Amino acid sequence: MSLTCGLIAQTTTLIDPTTDGGFEGSHGWTLVNSPTYRDRWCVGGAAPPSHGSARLFTSDTSSCSRYRYSGTSSTNKSYVHAYKVITVPAGQSYLTLSFKAKLHGNGFHRAIFYLMPSAMSPPQADVAINNQYRLFDIHYTSSGGTIDKDR
Repeated sequence: MSLTCGLIAQTTTLIDPTTDGGFEGSHGWTLVNSPTYRDRWCVGGAAPPSHGSARLFTSDTSSCSRYRYSGTSSTNKSYVHAYKVITVPAGQSYLTLSFKAKLHGNGFHRAIFYLMPSAMSPPQADVAINNQYRLFDIHYTSSGGTIDKDR
């Protein structure tokens, strides 16, 4: 994942995909997993690579030993979070987010992207984030991956 911001004459990389944004080394991402829900976010090498040796993926094991989700239905709703605190330069009005995603699921599993002020409390397991900070979500449907852009 990479996040850049830029003015007409200036571009700054806030998350570099070859280091922290790519989940390599001391990546700086925080994972908040549910204590009761089987599926969780993991960082490591169990999922097929697209770049580097580590990636963010879902696993149905507490050890993150495999790239798989349990496939449970929406009646077992849970919220797990992966986030990174970044500083966006003051007055910045343009941000670019780029990432690669491999989607497959039963329609209930999705990744929702938010941009929140740092003064907010950190995300908590099994608690949804307020939709006012939602940028977009990606999820899998029977016809393939879908991106819903809200803003």
